Amino acid sequence: FFFKQKTAYEIVDCDWSSDVCSSDLIAKTRVAEGFSLAAGAKLAVTEVYAGKGAADMSVATEGTFKSTSTNSIKEVSIQKTGAILITYQSSVAPEGANQLSIVPVNQATADDVKAVDLSNKQEQPWAGVWSCKSPQTTLPAKLLPADCK
Repeated sequence: FFFKQKTAYEIVDCDWSSDVCSSDLIAKTRVAEGFSLAAGAKLAVTEVYAGKGAADMSVATEGTFKSTSTNSIKEVSIQKTGAILITYQSSVAPEGANQLSIVPVNQATADDVKAVDLSNKQEQPWAGVWSCKSPQTTLPAKLLPADCK
């Protein structure tokens, strides 16, 4: 008796000849590109927080992070709180449903994510953990990586 384990490509619940399925796969690849570009923003926020503590992260990271736009990514921005907002081009998701937010948290495993406000000096110290399970995310669930659902 032989059992073959399915790969992620075999588990997709659509017909491979379908245009809808292939366009979703392309969009998911473009969403992953946003995560790659956000890595620089995450590093900038982490370094500023480690060096200065609580601060307006949108201002404090100006000299260390510059957003780059691509055919898939409109902008990657750092919010005052340290949250990172990835805004995708309309070729990835329609306007109004095209943002993914990555937030600083102290516990990434919880389903009910509580973001840490890195600009608030009264906030508990940040453990350096990030989560993409943010209520500010407007990207359709079918495009989100599994960790973000």
